[in-house]
Amino acid sequence: MNMDDDGEDNYMDLPDYQVFDPDKGPLEKRVQRSFLDAVADDKMDLRDTEYWFSTPEEGWNATPKRVYFMTADEEPLFPMPWHNPEEEEDALERIGVDQLEEGRVYLGRVTDVWLHHGAQVDIGAEFDGLVPCNEDHWELAVDHIDIGEVVMVEVHKLRTPGLYRWPVQLKFTVRGLQDLMMPPDDYVAPVDHGWAEANGWTPEDVAEAAGRTLEVPTYYPPQDDNAIAEQVLEGYGTGRMPWRLRDSEPVEDYIDDPLDNPIQEAWDARGDELEAAASELASSL
Repeated sequence: MNMDDDGEDNYMDLPDYQVFDPDKGPLEKRVQRSFLDAVADDKMDLRDTEYWFSTPEEGWNATPKRVYFMTADEEPLFPMPWHNPEEEEDALERIGVDQLEEGRVYLGRVTDVWLHHGAQVDIGAEFDGLVPCNEDHWELAVDHIDIGEVVMVEVHKLRTPGLYRWPVQLKFTVRGLQDLMMPPDDYVAPVDHGWAEANGWTPEDVAEAAGRTLEVPTYYPPQDDNAIAEQVLEGYGTGRMPWRLRDSEPVEDYIDDPLDNPIQEAWDARGDELEAAASELASSL
């Protein structure tokens, strides 16, 4: 741990293992199985075996890597597709979203490549467009997309600015490059809930505008199993059971009583007869 001039702990030296290599993605995405799975599984996978049970040709990384810790006054980096007129000189000269056309091809420049989102492309509009990419194709896609690269894109879908983080959805016109991305119609555009809340939208308003179903999470408070067991014992035969919303007739508590099982009663009634038959069979042997 190193300290800055103010005595604050801002840096930490960590071993630069392959696990920390951001260009290669998460460790579990680079191999098919975990180490324990590879050991326990009878099936042989050459890729997993090469990774887990051999040393890479270049050797394992052993040099320390410096990790920077953000200070309290720093803001995290988030995707910012909107060109703010107060911050950018040419923002007012850009094309409005209402002037764009779905199906039209534009020449743009890749401004950012976001993990779990896709490639952000500036086509001269007030919002940069997004070519969505799913997690499965991410590692292949980033090998072919560079920030600053000029690309040809088609406007696939236009959405409500503000409500959606990327109101302009794009797709590459080059077939090979688009095949690395996700199918455009499979993309579920993320909603900017912060914008919606700031503008007085309720969750129901957002769901209706986005054409989605509002899923309200269900929370179950912790329960004391011993207390519930005592309630069951005390309420059995009285009609007051903890799982019922209202009291019922006491007789309903006995409907599923195993002692009232007619099959069990018939079996018990023939018990003496079966024991006598068993004894006779044993004496004849």
